[in-house]
Amino acid sequence: MRASFAGGHPTGRRPWRAGVGTGALTAFLVLAGASRLAAQSESSDWANLGRYRAANAELKPPAPDDARVVFMGNYITEAWAPYFTTQFPGKPYIGRGISGQTTPQMVLRFHQDVIALAPRVVVILGGTNDI
Repeated sequence: MRASFAGGHPTGRRPWRAGVGTGALTAFLVLAGASRLAAQSESSDWANLGRYRAANAELKPPAPDDARVVFMGNYITEAWAPYFTTQFPGKPYIGRGISGQTTPQMVLRFHQDVIALAPRVVVILGGTNDI
């Protein structure tokens, strides 16, 4: 059983037609989206490729017996990396986490921040910012 109203809608208005409030909201959303796109295009380093460039350049190749481990990920990895020296003394563990990173961004920087460092093991934490 369907309820029917004399005007087609309880308020007498047709909600699918844009009114003044809807038009203002639409304009706001369009402007906000355009502003966000402009900010993204102004940033030429979307994947934050430059974040570890200097640190990577200073890093020496691992010794043949080094079990170098690179941790790649987002904020959790980034926040944990400063504690590697105290939690894993003497271990060649390298943190390459960047807060807020999504997996597409990680894929773009994977070669320079992981493969180029010649690790024996890679630990990846990704996906939490993709949702």
